[in-house]
Amino acid sequence: MTILQSTIIMAVTTLILVLRLVIVTCTISTIATTTITTTIISLVTIGRLITIIMVVGAVITTTSIITAITLLITMAIGGAIQTTITIIIMPCGIILIILLIITTRIIITHTIITHIIIIHTITILIMGTTGMVNKEMIMHLQKVTSSMVTVKECLPDQDQPTIQLIRKP
Repeated sequence: MTILQSTIIMAVTTLILVLRLVIVTCTISTIATTTITTTIISLVTIGRLITIIMVVGAVITTTSIITAITLLITMAIGGAIQTTITIIIMPCGIILIILLIITTRIIITHTIITHIIIIHTITILIMGTTGMVNKEMIMHLQKVTSSMVTVKECLPDQDQPTIQLIRKP
C-alpha cells in the first residue's frame, strides 16, 4: 500500500468521524433545544400559536444566548396572548352567547304566541259575526292553545256566544 493510498484512507476516515461527530452534536443540541422548548410550552400553556413560535425559534437559534432571548420573548408574547384571551375575549364571548340565547328564546316564544292569538282571534271574530261559533270550535281552540293560551267561553245574554283568549302568566 502506497503512502498516497494510506493518506486518502486516513483522510476519508477522519472526515467520516468528523461528520459523525457533527451529526451527533447537532442531534444532541436539537434534542436539548426541543426539550427546553417543550418544557416552557407546557409551563406557559398558551396553545398552538406559541408552539409554532417556540419551534421556529428553536430551529433558528444556534447559541444559548439567542435561545434564552428567544424563549423570553416567546414567553412574554405567550403571557400577553393568554392574558388577552382570559380577561377580554372569553367573558365577552360568554356574554354574547348568553344574550343570543335569551334573545332567540324571547323572539321564538313571542312569535308563536302572537301567531296563535292573531290567527285564532280573527277566526273567532269571523265565526262570531256569522253565528258559526259552536262547542267544537271551542274544543279545537283549547287543544291547539292549551300550552300557552287559556280559552274561555263567555256566555252573555246575547244570542251568539263569544270567546276570549287569555294569555297564561
